[in-house]
Amino acid sequence: VTGMCALAYGLLAWSGPTIIAYWLGSAFAVEGRFMLPLTLAFALLSLNVVPFHALNGLGRMRAIALLCAVAAVVSTILALVWVPESGLDGAAWSRVAYAVATLALIPVLARTLREGQGQLR
Repeated sequence: VTGMCALAYGLLAWSGPTIIAYWLGSAFAVEGRFMLPLTLAFALLSLNVVPFHALNGLGRMRAIALLCAVAAVVSTILALVWVPESGLDGAAWSRVAYAVATLALIPVLARTLREGQGQLR
């Protein structure tokens, strides 16, 4: 399944300008290069689905909320810096930053399971 998702993400990133041209018109197709970082962001975010729901089920909602809030602040600050100078590319890369920051859910889940914290709900 992971390989199929990676292939789908790769095809989406590669065909980004074509998709944008059909969807929004050729004037926006030049900006299609933002599809690569955006696709990378969503690929990274897909790695967080299981840790997010597992931590939620273990009653660790506070850890999820804190981590996602920090990631959102970092992403917002980077967007405020990058979007004025890079436009859509800056917005896409700030989303990658959010995705990378939320990967911290994985070690939080590992530690929670290792220490036997949390209770299934």
